[in-house]
Amino acid sequence: MATSESIASRPAFDPNDMFRASEKDLGEVADLIRRELGEAAAVDYLKWWYLANPSRLFSILAFRKGRRIGGMSTIIGCVFKLESEIKMMGMIQKVLVERDLRGKGLFTALHLESEKHCRS
Repeated sequence: MATSESIASRPAFDPNDMFRASEKDLGEVADLIRRELGEAAAVDYLKWWYLANPSRLFSILAFRKGRRIGGMSTIIGCVFKLESEIKMMGMIQKVLVERDLRGKGLFTALHLESEKHCRS
């Protein structure tokens, strides 16, 4: 369990390092998934699932480490009918951080920023 001292000593991530990924970033997102999870991630599938979904909810928050994406958080939009009113809810689906960036607070930063988008 992390202590308040160890958490305080972690480097803060500049919010400017996080960005909303677009279609042009999907190749890098797919590479991160392959590197870290060993899963095949087709760019066309990522585009369909995260960018062309029916809710049109913004869905990929990424962190750039140098020239490549080193972390990401995905949100999927869900549309519900509550009584007679249509409601949309965002749910965080996947948070992934490169191995050498783990333990430095990036997962938390991505998750918290994604929560803000889900609530908006």
